[in-house]
Order: sequence, then structure tokens, then C-alpha cells
Amino acid sequence: MPKVGQEPIRRQQMIEATMACIQEEGVNRATMQRIAKRAGLTSGLIVHYFTDKAGLFEAVYRELYRAHQEEIQKRLVKAKTPIERLNALLDAQLCDEMLQPHVTATWIALYALVPESPVLARLERAYERRLQSNLLSMLQDIGLPRTEANNVAEELMSLLDGLWFNVANRIGITPAKARAILRRYMSIRIPVIH
Repeated sequence: MPKVGQEPIRRQQMIEATMACIQEEGVNRATMQRIAKRAGLTSGLIVHYFTDKAGLFEAVYRELYRAHQEEIQKRLVKAKTPIERLNALLDAQLCDEMLQPHVTATWIALYALVPESPVLARLERAYERRLQSNLLSMLQDIGLPRTEANNVAEELMSLLDGLWFNVANRIGITPAKARAILRRYMSIRIPVIH
């Protein structure tokens, strides 16, 4: 039986072990036994806390989004103007913290499971709706009409996905270069942003 008060510690150990296992061995080889061994725990504890591997993967996905939201909030709290808020949100999408190899490897592996996992698909749709809503609101706050703001938000989401994927897969683009490309797009598409 798990020790009282150990649940948050054990859950975090298992989430971190899962991310490490996915990065080093791939999602298909990230078995409950390998994850448990890496965490220094038993696979029975994984079942106790997460029910099964799908439950563990859902917890990892939620942890990735929680950490990402934390990065966004950390930047937004410092922003004072609508343009600074938009830049803070965009910078958080391509920040060094969220583009660490263990984070990107895990995100890509779990994202590949979205079509076959209704739970992961629901989480992904919720995140995308939230990002689009925030972009739309911030773009309107800087003065774009709703239709134009919607168009730019859609373009930004596609551009962010492409840049993130290229950085995550180490295809010649660093996080800094990705942010520079994004800024260049913004200065052309929305000239009021400088």
C-alpha cells in the first residue's frame, strides 16, 4: 500500500520517468514495466495511481499543458500593453523551456496518439480553442477588426505549429530563430507591431 502523502511525489516521478522513457526509447517501448523501473517504483503503483498506460499518458499530456500554461502566465503577468500581451503569448509558444528535447519528444509522441485517443483528442481540442480564443481577443485588443483578427489568428496557429515542429525535430531551426521568423511575420502582417 502506498505511503500516505506520497501520491503527488510518486505521480510526478512516474510522469518524469514516462517522459524520459519516451524520449530515449519511443512511445511504443514505453511500457509500464520500463517506466516503473526508471522511476524506481513498481508497475503496480502505476496501476494504482493511473489505472493503465492510457491514464498515465493522459496525466503526462495534462502535465505538459500545465507547464505550458505556467510559462504563458509568467510572461503575461509582465506584459502591460495589448501588444506586449500578444508578444508574451507568442513567445511562450516557442520558448526555450517548452522546447527542451524531453518535452518535445514526449509531446510529439503523445500527439501522434490523439487520433486514437478520445481523451487526448478532447484535451488537444480544448487547448487549440483556448489558444485561438486568446489570439483572437489579443489581436482585437490591438485594433484589428474581428474578421481580420480571426484570419491572423488562424495564420498564427499554423505558423506556430510549423515552427514548433521544425524546432522540435531539430530541422535546422533554433527556438531563437523560430521566434525571429514569427516576429518578422508579425511585422509584415500587422505593421503596428514593432
